[in-house]
Amino acid sequence: SLRTSLTGEVVMDNVFVPEENLLPNVSGLAGPFGCLNKARYGIAWGAMGAAEFC
Repeated sequence: SLRTSLTGEVVMDNVFVPEENLLPNVSGLAGPFGCLNKARYGIAWGAMGAAEFC
């Protein structure tokens, strides 16, 4: 599983991000977490390929 325990905290208060560095059509952490969800498929297929090779 990809579950983790809370081991640290990142606080970003009053951080300026230029308009050209913002992700398009994304609000909050939906963009980064959506990318992680899609990466899980690649991880799963890679593990299955490695298991088949063994």
